[in-house]
Amino acid sequence: MLRESEARYRIIAEHCGDMVLNLGIDGRIHYASPSVLEQIGCAPALLMGQPAADLIHPKDRGLVVATYRRALEQPGDIHRVEFRLLRAIDDLDWYEMVARAVMDEENGATGVVCTVRDMSRHKARQQALQQVASHDSLTGATSRRAFLEKLETEIDRVGNNVRSCLLLLDLDHFKAVNDCHGHAAGDKVLGVFVERLKPGLRGEDCIGRLGGEEFAILLADPDIRQASTVCERLRHMMADEPVYLDTGLSVTVTFSAGLVELDGALNAAALLEAADKALYRAKNSGRNCLHLAA
Repeated sequence: MLRESEARYRIIAEHCGDMVLNLGIDGRIHYASPSVLEQIGCAPALLMGQPAADLIHPKDRGLVVATYRRALEQPGDIHRVEFRLLRAIDDLDWYEMVARAVMDEENGATGVVCTVRDMSRHKARQQALQQVASHDSLTGATSRRAFLEKLETEIDRVGNNVRSCLLLLDLDHFKAVNDCHGHAAGDKVLGVFVERLKPGLRGEDCIGRLGGEEFAILLADPDIRQASTVCERLRHMMADEPVYLDTGLSVTVTFSAGLVELDGALNAAALLEAADKALYRAKNSGRNCLHLAA
């Protein structure tokens, strides 16, 4: 029965697309399935006696070793961990290991059997879905939900000489663009708006679309005076050059803005309300201008 069991195990291991590794108590490799050659480009024989931890990316090695130790300490349980190999090319090159202790006749752990699966495609799909969820499909700006999450994070960060500002923007007379030129032209204007403003922002800044023609920009680190200067620069970047429509016509696009400085005392809703009131005053005073929150 033991021979039959071992034979079945070997057949499964040698024909499985996932990598199968048997590790000793010391963490060294006692067996590696043939799929190792296809998965990581190394002949199984070359791995015999090598510490399995040497195959793991240094950033993930401690986590994998801890999982291996838990498998030995909790032999009745199955343990999972995701990691990158030492040869990882990018952040999507991930593997998942499922580990369980191998027991002797006296229920003592003699090692660990690990099944290792390539997770790269899964990670790529996961990242693509996150990209779709966090960005507006029309303009490429951060989605409303993702922007509000960033705003909450930034509120927690301000203080101790850390400053940030919230800029609320609304395109002037946008309804007239849709009415006169059609919704396709309106979509073009929204896309160009974000595309044109992005070069005027730094990598840590974030522009999000809150809905319709309303946008918000999170300016990390500047005080209210510096943020006002940034806003004026963005306003000129938009107004000084017309937006050319697919019909051959062009429209001049301006925006009104309300600006508030984050102080850690106001939550996201209160900050948005303060910026919105400043934006309302900007629109009532002739549009194409900036007003500061009271």
